[in-house]
Amino acid sequence: MTTTSPGTRPYETSIRVGSDARISIASVDQLSGNEEQELGDELLEADEYVLEPGGTLIVASACSEGFGSPEFRAAQARLRALGPDAFLQTLLAKSLADVDEWQTEMQLKSMRAGNVQLYTTGLNAEERSLTGVDTVDSLDAALAAAVARAGDPAIAVVPEGPYVVPVVA
Repeated sequence: MTTTSPGTRPYETSIRVGSDARISIASVDQLSGNEEQELGDELLEADEYVLEPGGTLIVASACSEGFGSPEFRAAQARLRALGPDAFLQTLLAKSLADVDEWQTEMQLKSMRAGNVQLYTTGLNAEERSLTGVDTVDSLDAALAAAVARAGDPAIAVVPEGPYVVPVVA
């Protein structure tokens, strides 16, 4: 299905893939719809629909507008300090989420599904660490390593990040 919004180019809202993939790579222009470069939760959540359990999701983004809000940064710092399981338990213990905390919670979904890697040139070393995912310096090397781990050269490519939901046909 192709959709357009006023003043934007057409984009696909879903793509069909043949089967769950051991490797998925996604490109993202801007990682969230609120003008902040937060980890691409929409993309990460969407990619869990096509990524085979234990597979590798490689997200490529310039992150040209930086890391995100101070609240998102704080949530990511807590994720790094506590680890995914303990961080999730802190969320479950409260009745309301903190501002921008839900985005870190969405990131946990893909982290549970497989190995999430981020390729970016727009974050400094501290910000790369705060992502809570593996960061890679080379897409080529990351793909080669993922193919070697999977033992299968098939790769699901999800263009346009959060604007496309992969669907297994």
